[in-house]
Amino acid sequence: MTTGSAADPAILLQPQSGAAAYGESFGFSVTAGGTPPLSYQWQFGLSPLAGATNAALTINNITNTSAGNYSVVISNIVGSATSTPALLTTSPNAPRSVKNGAVRSDGRAVVPLYLAGNGRETSVGFSLAFSTNAFINPSFEPLGDANLWSLDNTRANDGLVGLSISRPAPATFLATNQLLGVLRFDFVSTSDPLAGRLAFTNAPTPLQAIDTNLLVMSLGSALVPQLQAVTLSPRLNRQSGLFEHWVDTGYAGAESLANVNLLVAGLGVDSRTNAIRVQNAVGSKLIGPDAEGFYENVPFVTAGPFAPGESRRLTVEYLVSDHTTVPNPDYSLLIDGRAPLLVPASATPLGIRTNRFVNNTFIIQFPTRTKHNYFVQYAPTPDDLANNSTNARLASPTIIGTGYDVQWIDNGPPKTEAPPTQGSRFYRMLEVPSE
Repeated sequence: MTTGSAADPAILLQPQSGAAAYGESFGFSVTAGGTPPLSYQWQFGLSPLAGATNAALTINNITNTSAGNYSVVISNIVGSATSTPALLTTSPNAPRSVKNGAVRSDGRAVVPLYLAGNGRETSVGFSLAFSTNAFINPSFEPLGDANLWSLDNTRANDGLVGLSISRPAPATFLATNQLLGVLRFDFVSTSDPLAGRLAFTNAPTPLQAIDTNLLVMSLGSALVPQLQAVTLSPRLNRQSGLFEHWVDTGYAGAESLANVNLLVAGLGVDSRTNAIRVQNAVGSKLIGPDAEGFYENVPFVTAGPFAPGESRRLTVEYLVSDHTTVPNPDYSLLIDGRAPLLVPASATPLGIRTNRFVNNTFIIQFPTRTKHNYFVQYAPTPDDLANNSTNARLASPTIIGTGYDVQWIDNGPPKTEAPPTQGSRFYRMLEVPSE
């Protein structure tokens, strides 16, 4: 209806339906004409939304309860008009984050950069801090899908480099872990690629993502430890009867890690259908769900704490009953808190029958009893063991008694903190009833 020159509200551009993930934001807007002033009242379903009285509506921190139809009632002195409902669809996508891959050297330090996305990011930005005592001259090489990118080197002398990466419209990044590209640095006083003391930060390029709604979203980040198998597959050690696999682990970050666990999955069974076991596992962790919703108990060995730039080699031992089926492990690293290994007060020292150094390992043989557990304590001197000094350490894991002699091999991490050296390590056994 019109009164004189006054006109009813008319909706010129309806609110548009859209989609968002949990934790994101989403915006609706409407364009209307008619005699001013115009007033707006947004509705969710048929219920008015408190304070939603502008031409635009932004919904923050979306959850599953945010899904549904949104509309707006526009009023003036003449009348009102209600928009067509716009549907907001929501999904429980995982938080987005950027991470490093395995930092390596090809004559320069090479830092792969990954995005774990929701499939809704159109662009990401972040900065990386680095030690100018180790690295200089950062450069970037994009990989994977063709992306638009820019590198901000204006603060490289301060140990800061910024990176912005976008997908050509209307494309988005994948809803998976994907390689964005690699940062390269020249070495200064070292050729160690782990020495850069790397850390994600907000300057000079803010740590953030832009989603398909053109809204700025938070972007998580993590400098993660890395691993690489030294040999293609585990090899049988005829002395111990165990398959052994060497795995190199390292950490290029600037902050120390309290503890890192090496998870070992995908072992299966041998030719006798007996399960292949991680002999030096210290426990298992429930991992999942996978893409099909299943969980799995995965054995792990403890790699221990990592200082910035530290690396160490782990020996993973496998018990295979047929001694011929070669384990095919699937490794991953998990940053975790470390539970201290404590010896009960009821522990008593036990004599060692054999202690010899062979092929860069100490081999210790000792008697065991059923229903008893055994701790291996080691130290640089016999006095450290006798006085239980701060130099004395406990190997992991504990050993379960069988009623027979047991041979225990010290081949360094993860059993002990470092590989043994001839004449520089002493041992004693501690026996504890298990019941």
